[in-house]
Amino acid sequence: MKTKNCSKCGDFKSLRLFYVSKLTSTKKTSWCSDCYKKFYESDPRIRANRAINVINHHESHPLYTRWGNMTQRCYNVSHTAYKDYGARGIKICDEWKGRGGYEKWYNYVILLPHCGEEGRTLDRIDNNGNYEPSNLRWATKKEQIANQRKKI
Repeated sequence: MKTKNCSKCGDFKSLRLFYVSKLTSTKKTSWCSDCYKKFYESDPRIRANRAINVINHHESHPLYTRWGNMTQRCYNVSHTAYKDYGARGIKICDEWKGRGGYEKWYNYVILLPHCGEEGRTLDRIDNNGNYEPSNLRWATKKEQIANQRKKI
């Protein structure tokens, strides 16, 4: 497993715990995700403006792809997974859709417990519920398997 030294806390951590950045030679940010979260949580003014300061290049961020896939599954009838999401009535809350939606969604999910931990991905708590703040978590593969719909 490749590691990197966080310039904020000084710990060596898995590369997966560093955000993607086009601005550095290593293509990763210099602070780990935990240090970014602590920094943004510490000052409400910074927290309110972080979408502008951190995500100017959000298309390259792995979470941008997840947000895009979530949108496609819910609203693109041509998407292969639409039958399991949009066709079942699963929607995305208005706050996370359209212009500015990604930044709001991103600002929410990076503050959820276990964000950036290896082996965790986003999961809806209620598998029949919408993508909304009260229904997302970072879950292990085991938790996600236990949360799946029963296949007939």
